[in-house]
Amino acid sequence: MILRWWRFGGAGPLHAAYLADALGIKQVLVPRYPGVLSALGMITADMSRDSLHFLAQPLATLTPDVLLRHMTRLAQQAQAEFAADAGVGRCHQSLRATFTLDLRYAGQSHEITTPLMVWEGMQPQVPDIAQVTQRFHALHEQYSGHAMPDHPIEAVVVRLKCTMPQGYRLADMATANTPGTGDSTTPNQPATPIATVQAALADESPQQMPTRDL
Repeated sequence: MILRWWRFGGAGPLHAAYLADALGIKQVLVPRYPGVLSALGMITADMSRDSLHFLAQPLATLTPDVLLRHMTRLAQQAQAEFAADAGVGRCHQSLRATFTLDLRYAGQSHEITTPLMVWEGMQPQVPDIAQVTQRFHALHEQYSGHAMPDHPIEAVVVRLKCTMPQGYRLADMATANTPGTGDSTTPNQPATPIATVQAALADESPQQMPTRDL
């Protein structure tokens, strides 16, 4: 087995060679911008908003129309927040609204977050309560080893996670900001060295080490 150690952060790569040597790891991977890797991940991640509406009622008394009204209000609120952050022009076709229900059997003190439905492009759809009921029974059996199909169910919270893709990837940014890249490599085949640096562990003489564009 070939072990490769991935090191990033402000100080991680500085100590990588010493620790890799102590652990018997022969290869250490350091990304191009190790000190800001987490920040780059944040700015390329999809934007998202989370919101909820408290229900606290028997699921049998929750009608599709009432649930749809709560879902629509949550979706409109999230869309308005996205419009304020990212501009109205980006906030209709690309939004994805994922709804879940926190459900439990009557008398329980813990809930199971159960998938309800997804609205692509914020297009409202009437929820299927019978379907989400079956999902809850299946999840309860998966998590607890049993289900109680004849037992009353309580709907505690309806949740919305609304996401909007940023439209670009970290790999695209790296390629766009690096003239002359595009070196094609296959898995398990190292990239072509672009430079050499002098490096050594404390108990060894300095050596010329290749650096590669990853």
